[in-house]
Amino acid sequence: MIDLHAHIFFDELLGRAGKHGPVFREIGPGRNEVVTGNYAWPVGEMTSLALSAEDRLAALDRGGIDIQVLSLSPLWLFHSSSAAIAQPFLAYANDLLHDWVGVDRHRLRAFAALPAQDVPAAVAELERNVDRGFVGGYIGSNARTRLDDPGLYPL
Repeated sequence: MIDLHAHIFFDELLGRAGKHGPVFREIGPGRNEVVTGNYAWPVGEMTSLALSAEDRLAALDRGGIDIQVLSLSPLWLFHSSSAAIAQPFLAYANDLLHDWVGVDRHRLRAFAALPAQDVPAAVAELERNVDRGFVGGYIGSNARTRLDDPGLYPL
């Protein structure tokens, strides 16, 4: 069985974009929100997004999952921020993800997070990551007003 929709987060990313975050804020008992740029999203208690690769593999074993393809949560894509913020953040996040899936490159695979604000940079980031073993890339549904925007065609 292959799980194609799994997210991950790295503590090293907290505050990596300066005043744009990301940050986790407690907003009540058992209630938090994640804030990136000007965007806040309510979340419950901290989840398994930050499990170690070894713990994730054990969870896959328990669930009967052979392969998992991971990506950052779309909340970390910074599509509502400038490319100057998104591009270095996502390159670093992809580097962390590359190292993390390196624990077992057969069972743990990755999609690269792409800075859709700058399509040539997104293409370069996709190529960089596919060349080192990622299975593809992704953008969020809010990358443009319409995902069939001709500006995204090169990507």
